[in-house]
Amino acid sequence: MVRAYGTFENSGDSYIADFVGLSVNEAYLDNNTWFGTYGTVFAGGVLQAATAAQGGDPSFNAATVNAILSDPNLVSQFHAAARGTADANRLEPGTAAFDAAVDGALQNTIPNGALFNDKSKFYHADAQYDFKNEIDFMDVLVGGSFRQFQLRSNGTIFDDGNGGIDINEWGAFLQGAKSLADEKLKVTGSIRYDKNENFDGQFSPRISAVATVANNQNIRASFQTGFRNPTTQGQYIDLNAVTARLLGGLPRFVDKYGVTTNTYTIASVNEFTNSVLSGASNPGLLVPFTSHETVKPEQIKAYEVGYKGLLGNNLFIDMAYYYNVYDDFITQVRVRKASGPFTGGPADAAVAASLLSGDASNTFQIYTNNDQTVTAHGAVVGLEYSLPEGYKIGMNYNFNKLIDGLDDGFQNDFNTPEHKVNVSLGNRRVTDNLGFNIAYRWQDEFRWESSFVSQDVDAISTIDAQISYLIPNYKATFKVGGSNLLNNEHSLSGGGPNLGAIYYVSLTFDQLFR
Repeated sequence: MVRAYGTFENSGDSYIADFVGLSVNEAYLDNNTWFGTYGTVFAGGVLQAATAAQGGDPSFNAATVNAILSDPNLVSQFHAAARGTADANRLEPGTAAFDAAVDGALQNTIPNGALFNDKSKFYHADAQYDFKNEIDFMDVLVGGSFRQFQLRSNGTIFDDGNGGIDINEWGAFLQGAKSLADEKLKVTGSIRYDKNENFDGQFSPRISAVATVANNQNIRASFQTGFRNPTTQGQYIDLNAVTARLLGGLPRFVDKYGVTTNTYTIASVNEFTNSVLSGASNPGLLVPFTSHETVKPEQIKAYEVGYKGLLGNNLFIDMAYYYNVYDDFITQVRVRKASGPFTGGPADAAVAASLLSGDASNTFQIYTNNDQTVTAHGAVVGLEYSLPEGYKIGMNYNFNKLIDGLDDGFQNDFNTPEHKVNVSLGNRRVTDNLGFNIAYRWQDEFRWESSFVSQDVDAISTIDAQISYLIPNYKATFKVGGSNLLNNEHSLSGGGPNLGAIYYVSLTFDQLFR
């Protein structure tokens, strides 16, 4: 078997809404000038207050400055004065200048506007061959694949403003399977090798077994190793997301933005900011971010056991439990860069002020690997019970939990509810022509973390239903139904759209040629 396909991006009129606002602000004053003005006025306020407190002596005294920065009323005054000066002549909504700035943002690409300009392409080809005609004593399958990513965002998403970036990947595998013990045990093993040009090659051995323990009942077990390469964004993204700059995990970005110079972990910056707001400024809370390891493929070892069986010709059971161990778990870390080093001199006030608010010029979210082992486990239980006259009731439960291994400073990207439940009742042939199915679905609330948004996703409960009617004379099936019948608006992901009810009517001629 051989297959090949490609996907082709065309960003069209897609844009970042926040970038429209950023472009409007830049239309009256660029960020560097704004922050420079803010910092100068803020530091000037501190100097003026310190001079007054020292009886007109303008020389720097650390104790005096710390006392001033520990006074929330004074800090609030300095902030108001700095904002008032920096915000002078800001464009106001409803004015011709404001509307012109918005139109300009929607007509220009990043970084001069809000539009993407992405024409990236992806090509994939794979082939496999089954030796069933050549080898009798076992099943043998070999195969290989090749894929190429062509990043062509023209600098609006990836670091490809000076020309496109191509990434090549290839892989090959060998799989063998053998039935033993009078066909009651089947063992399958495989080995795969994959190579991405940016990373070391990866070997992935796997083994599984399925044993028939009774009529219509079997148990299964598997041990698998695998890997996950950093995505194209995980490697090459260079995107101003307004509140931070998203960066790939390759070395080029550490040098380009000086990510490890005068930089502090965002968790420690938040603690420092809170200390300032509480009137007890404490730069000692800041934790330097001094090194960044190049992002590399994530490794996984997966253990799974399961059971599938039909009991009493009425109850079908399918259940499984898995335990995953991740090494080099791909994550992202957020850091903030100060305007300079803390030296113990008068300039420290401006340095501290530069950490109190963040944007893409001083805050970076960069891909990296967690150096701790991350573990997760989960289970699934599926039940279906056949009732008299063709009725069936079913239940499916999923449990997924990230156990431990991620510190607060890392983004986990697990993005999975801990509990999900589906319950259904249906009958395909209530009469010779009429059938129905109704299902209740619920999932637990969970935390969503990604490059663009981190937020809690609320729990969801919905009801789906469908009625079908067979029209034999026309070899057709008429269906009417809906999902989320009660129109409980919900979102499935952080930053995702709200989903409401969908109602449908269909007429399918699915047996015309049978």
